[in-house]
Amino acid sequence: MAGKKYPFPYEPIVFNSELPTEVELAVLSKRLVDYQKVLVYYPRFMTVLSQLPSLVDITGLTASTTGEKGENYYIFEPEIGKILDFFEQQIMQLLLEQAFLEAELARIGTQLTTMDNAQQRAIKIIREQKGFLSVANKQHLNLQSLDIAAAMMRNGSAHI
Repeated sequence: MAGKKYPFPYEPIVFNSELPTEVELAVLSKRLVDYQKVLVYYPRFMTVLSQLPSLVDITGLTASTTGEKGENYYIFEPEIGKILDFFEQQIMQLLLEQAFLEAELARIGTQLTTMDNAQQRAIKIIREQKGFLSVANKQHLNLQSLDIAAAMMRNGSAHI
């Protein structure tokens, strides 16, 4: 974003590896709970050969704490607001983890496809080289036969 000169303030979050740990996800989800809208862009794994760019709104959670008349009320310890905040953070953390895991799966699918393409190219190159080697062996045998025949003709011991 700095390279693109993004005009608005932002705070970069860098993980230790491509796949964040549970602790890193927990810290991230705690930071994201206060935002009204959080959009996550990631490659969604469809098949080994295709991944689609995807977008998910992980703040699409709406909770209603008001009840209709005649509804039973329960007392929770701690307060219901704290419980709601806890589960909201847990859900956000799970949705983030899902996005990271799908992105990792898409990356592995791309690597598998690339490796398969490289293997197919290597097989083709090996076949071509074997063909060249076979032609070279035949030429070598022909040259040896010609050398033997020429030597025999020089010595006059061969009748062709």
